[in-house]
Amino acid sequence: MKISQPRLAALVSLSLVLVLGTSCNASAGGTEAPFSLSRNAQGVALIHASTLTGAAAGLGFAYAQDNFCLLQDYLMTVNGERSRHLGPDARVPMQIDRASTVNLASDIFYRFYVDGARADQLYAGADQSTRELIAGYVSGVNRYLSQTGVNAIDPACRGKSWVRPMTTADMHKILLDKTVLASGANFIEAFAGATPPGAGALAPAFSKSAAQPELDLEHLRRASRPELPLASNAWAFGRDTTLGRGSLLVGNPHFPWTGSNRFYQARMTVPGVLDVSGVALGGVPIIQIGFNKRLSWTHTVSAARRFTFFELDLKPGDPLTYYVDGAEQRMEAVDVNVPVLVNGALGNVKRRLYRTAFGPVLVIPGAGLSWSSAHAYAFGDVNIGNNRIVRSWLDIGRASTVRQARDALARNIGIPWVNTVAADSTGEVMYADLTPMPNVDQAHIARCLPSPGAAALLRVADLLVLRGSSSDCAWKHDSSAAAPGIVPAAQLPVAIRTDYVANSNDSYWLANPAIAWSGITPMAGPVGVPQRLRTRATLTMIERRLAGSDGLPGRQFSAAHLQKLLFNSDNFAANMVLDDLLALRGSYQSVTMPDGTEVALGEAWDALSRWDRRSATSSRGAHLFREFWRSARLIPNLHRIAFTPRDPIHTPAGLNTDDVAVRSALLQALGRALTMFRAAGVPPNAQLGAMQYVLSGTRKFAVPGGEEFEGVLNKLESRPFTDGHYQPYFGVSYVQFISHHPHGLSAEGILSYSQSTDPRSPYYLNQLPAFSRGEVFRLPEPEQRGLWLHK
Repeated sequence: MKISQPRLAALVSLSLVLVLGTSCNASAGGTEAPFSLSRNAQGVALIHASTLTGAAAGLGFAYAQDNFCLLQDYLMTVNGERSRHLGPDARVPMQIDRASTVNLASDIFYRFYVDGARADQLYAGADQSTRELIAGYVSGVNRYLSQTGVNAIDPACRGKSWVRPMTTADMHKILLDKTVLASGANFIEAFAGATPPGAGALAPAFSKSAAQPELDLEHLRRASRPELPLASNAWAFGRDTTLGRGSLLVGNPHFPWTGSNRFYQARMTVPGVLDVSGVALGGVPIIQIGFNKRLSWTHTVSAARRFTFFELDLKPGDPLTYYVDGAEQRMEAVDVNVPVLVNGALGNVKRRLYRTAFGPVLVIPGAGLSWSSAHAYAFGDVNIGNNRIVRSWLDIGRASTVRQARDALARNIGIPWVNTVAADSTGEVMYADLTPMPNVDQAHIARCLPSPGAAALLRVADLLVLRGSSSDCAWKHDSSAAAPGIVPAAQLPVAIRTDYVANSNDSYWLANPAIAWSGITPMAGPVGVPQRLRTRATLTMIERRLAGSDGLPGRQFSAAHLQKLLFNSDNFAANMVLDDLLALRGSYQSVTMPDGTEVALGEAWDALSRWDRRSATSSRGAHLFREFWRSARLIPNLHRIAFTPRDPIHTPAGLNTDDVAVRSALLQALGRALTMFRAAGVPPNAQLGAMQYVLSGTRKFAVPGGEEFEGVLNKLESRPFTDGHYQPYFGVSYVQFISHHPHGLSAEGILSYSQSTDPRSPYYLNQLPAFSRGEVFRLPEPEQRGLWLHK
């Protein structure tokens, strides 16, 4: 895979050097935080400072330069002020799903769940380094605003009422929001609409869907163990499987292309303290995925549990009192007030919500979790008290080996909801899910079963509901754990090896199929179950490479091999089923649809038989298979070979075309896909890049990649096909290929959507053309040669 030639010399600075003093006032987080900031040709922020505070100030300043309006919009969200400035009925995307919610529901949630006073109290107890990084980031953002002036900022938010300096309180809310992204943030409307029986008059003017959230089972499954669209690939190869006896790491997070969860590239250098390069999410003051001279690491969204529900037995005639061990407990009422702009006038919506000893009350009627005269349901969130996330990433960035990284993870148990995959210069690699999980085991679950309907949710939607009428059903406290109520590190999955580890968002079970796991908490995720196609694609890719059967030279991994294998955009679903589908061609040249319409299939057969079974921009027919498989994958009794846990990499497989019902459904799925594209005027053999692109003004940037359900490692989620094209919004974001050798380091990668959301910036979409071509850049390497161990 070739490396793009930058428009300027790779590390020639665009030269912006700033020295910050104490001009920011205390309430805005002002502190003495000098730093220097320069940029490479891709716009990566190269920050040098003498203190952690200064390094974070540089990161905050650079992020504000590139994404000021995005950050300001995020501040409006976490402070529950969208209704105040934009009205209650406008919609805001939910951070962890494709869906959106109304501003009012979002504001109520953030004022209640990401409560400012609680967030401030939480971070008042954080370690000194965390507080320094928070203060520095705030000072850097405010320095940008004061230096630039409100009249020169991005026109997207220039003159808006919601633009203001940042505060440390804002940062506390941002960090808490990031921490609960895979737990409480799944249930914004369920909290905002939680009304006790007979109190309907207190409910705000939500839309029906917001007041009475009817969540389908698929949504609930995703909420329980976050799947789509939060996802990633992480691969690490040790000295036994790589050229040069070093290690290789591929970090390939699949995260949003829009919103506050876009990644941002930077290098942070504090001589003798920290020297790390990589990416951070907007508003986070430390590198979260990256590398130093000796260690590289990445993350994937974990399959572990982050929350449980508790079924409360209510006092007859009093829905605000519940029983624990036979004693009455009164719910805590919390009044939430939301300023609301309606017809140009500012009013107020008041909402009374409730907390219990187990957590806040929520309502999900679609799951049977309603607030009745007999039962209410409380939500226990393992991350609501986690203030260890910044410290955890700081400690990882200062580690020199995977063993030191493991110790840092185990000491903190602060990384909130992602696995860690790491590699080091000694040739060792690591998989670890050393993250907070509720301390509940199988015996605990068995003795704490709630009512039959609530207990059934574990089977049908993977939602765990425990009986709240007994204090014995609360999460267990273990003195060896990093915090009360969480699983101790000794029961969490960790493996250090010299061959390979990999994860694509399934559980720890197949991080390397050779690992014989034992003693792992059931909270860490399921084993012995069908795996997502990306997991199977990853492990098949590794099998073939080590066997020398993938068409590439040799049997070991190199960075060039891995770039080729990732950006090739092979479609695993097609390789699994297309031969069986095409075998129907000779007998079925048309299909009768349910409405009686006859659809000729000749064009579809021709396109799919000639398709290269990839989701590259040049691939012809990929779109037709995508829409066929979108519905065909849901056909009952679909596969010719059923899943078996004895062969989870290669099963299920094939199509059960001997079954008349399956065969008919497959042909109709193909007919529907073909009819859809005919109506849109898109040929079945069109190139994918002609319809999957990013539009900037009149310029189209074709982008490669496939959907989660297709099993394309180069994953790209798009909006539904509309106006003749797919609009990408989620998927391959930052990619890093890090090679550690005994005497050196090589780092290449790309940020697919680029650094800036400001169209005036030279770093707006500037990396996208290279991503479209499957190219990467040299990444800025750490400056220092020394190693800094955690003390």
